[in-house]
Amino acid sequence: MSNRLRIGALGSLLMLLSPLALAAGPSAVRRQIESSMLVTGTVEITAEGTVRASTLDKTAKLPAELGDWVQAQIGQWTFQPVLVEGKATPARSAMSVRLVARRLDEDQITVAIRSASFDGPEPKAGESVSAVKMTPPRFPVQAAQQGVSGTAYMVLKIGLDGAVREALVEQVNLRFVASDKQMTQWRTILGESALKAARTWKFKPPTSGQYADLPYWSVRVPIDYTFDIGQVDRYGKWEVYVPGPRERVPWDTGDQPGLSPDALIDGGIHMAGQQGGPRLLTPLGGG
Repeated sequence: MSNRLRIGALGSLLMLLSPLALAAGPSAVRRQIESSMLVTGTVEITAEGTVRASTLDKTAKLPAELGDWVQAQIGQWTFQPVLVEGKATPARSAMSVRLVARRLDEDQITVAIRSASFDGPEPKAGESVSAVKMTPPRFPVQAAQQGVSGTAYMVLKIGLDGAVREALVEQVNLRFVASDKQMTQWRTILGESALKAARTWKFKPPTSGQYADLPYWSVRVPIDYTFDIGQVDRYGKWEVYVPGPRERVPWDTGDQPGLSPDALIDGGIHMAGQQGGPRLLTPLGGG
């Protein structure tokens, strides 16, 4: 079975791909435009590492054909067997899957699963990094005035005292089109806003479990700069943006191969590397 889904021009996705494409901006930047959707759910894995079953959240909000295709792809995945006290055992994990669409021509687009994230079993109290103080960053005035919005994906190194020891903006995706130079400037502005806030944050390190004695912990925190007022349920809806370059994290996060930060759910604290869930062995397309 193909790992890509092709949808005809009459589908709603082509209509959603048009707003940024028609915006003022150089053609080279417009060709980078993607449309993506984040789908969440759970996956159940056998002791051998194959998928026994999967469930998607809020299936009523997903196009039936798309939901069926995603589950068919998940059913073909293979994981590294999960070991408990040295013995391979069945496992269940929360997952988030990033679907990405690109235009092929005037009549066709292609959809692929670019990345997936697995949080593993829900940690018990005290077994993961939790927030003590996380004052949200302010929306930069100059960005708001120009209608620039987007998502900044941060990686933080948390020390033994719960303070942020190092912070990096790993990637910034913009819902805006301009020249390459201007896009870089806007990514820098949003990224610096996120970093300024993150450096004041305080966390509580794990106090129990297998990760309590580590010298530091890495977490990812996506920050969404949006003009939406209040809580907006975007689940099952395509979002159009221009992806930014991904920066290398200078310290060891223990990430799984092929991890993409945009597979993470906005607004959460996502443990990196050591605290991750099952390790996916199947290569994903579209990355």
